[in-house]
Amino acid sequence: MDFDEKRNTINVGSNSTIIIDKMYGPTIFCNLRITARSKDCKWIIEREVIEQDDQGNDITSWETMCEIDGQASIRFREEE
Repeated sequence: MDFDEKRNTINVGSNSTIIIDKMYGPTIFCNLRITARSKDCKWIIEREVIEQDDQGNDITSWETMCEIDGQASIRFREEE
């Protein structure tokens, strides 16, 4: 990669959700929520959307950005 990379590894189980919150620095990013959904073996990646109602109250929701097949792409040799 061309940029300074700071890597964090997070180990999760089935039906686990992590939230990535970029809290520091000069730029603002939307929070991300990544879920390992075991019922169909998919990674669900969502971003946080914050809107305001007429009274100025924050309303938070999550928008699905993509779904990725979570099954490992390992090929096993057939038993002889």
